[in-house]
Amino acid sequence: MRRRYRRDDSDLEDLFRALFGLSILGSLGLYFADRALFYKVAAGLIVLIILIVVGAILWGRYRDRRRFEKYRAITKDYGSVLNNFVDQFGRARAKEAAFKYQQYAFTQEHLGYLHGDLEKHGIALSTKDFYRILRRFIDERERDFTLKSLHNGATRRFDDLDGAGFEALIKRLYEGAGYTAQLTGRTGDQGGDLVVVRENAKKVIQAKLRSKLGVGNDAVQQVVAAKAIYSCSDAVVITNSSFTPKAEELARAHGVELVDGKLLRLRLQETLGESWG
Repeated sequence: MRRRYRRDDSDLEDLFRALFGLSILGSLGLYFADRALFYKVAAGLIVLIILIVVGAILWGRYRDRRRFEKYRAITKDYGSVLNNFVDQFGRARAKEAAFKYQQYAFTQEHLGYLHGDLEKHGIALSTKDFYRILRRFIDERERDFTLKSLHNGATRRFDDLDGAGFEALIKRLYEGAGYTAQLTGRTGDQGGDLVVVRENAKKVIQAKLRSKLGVGNDAVQQVVAAKAIYSCSDAVVITNSSFTPKAEELARAHGVELVDGKLLRLRLQETLGESWG
């Protein structure tokens, strides 16, 4: 069932500003023309201004309540869509980013896709409201992640894992997200450590445990080859570290999903309730 949300209308605010400006100009003119009448009018204007201020406060509270209700309705129906959008497209390079908030950066193209998809599903938002909702969603997402980390207890360490342990952790993560996951058990340069399946989605995953160095484009090349070997529709490289700019560029060219350490820790917290550092 589609929901339709109207765009915020700022005409009333503009009218208040215009009336206030005209009243000031009129008062100045009256002050020089008729002082006695000016003081009477001034008293009336003070009362009027008080009423306008009270009305503006009440209107602002009503508008904020409507925005909150709209936000809750949208995130209830499309929270997973927004989560996926932030995860997948929130790591644009600074020079390409049209919108930055906290540690996330998005290109104008990706923002347009999301805005258009919401419009297509009956959610009509002004550009201002679109960005407001995205910022609020990121704020709540980061707050929830922080609070879960605080209440989760001891933090597990990637440094305590070896390669096999890291692969087992990724397997648990995807199983917790509803996938059927299987370790390939292959050695050499096949490029695929796990194959995961959920509904019609079949992904090959390469898990790269790193202590300090970032993951280069060789990992992307290997998982692209593994995608064909395992007949998968998608390919993913996951690390507890970061990716080099060349790896990110190659991944975009081949449609490979990259999950760096920050995103991995977030998913582990959200899916398994585990804090990793």
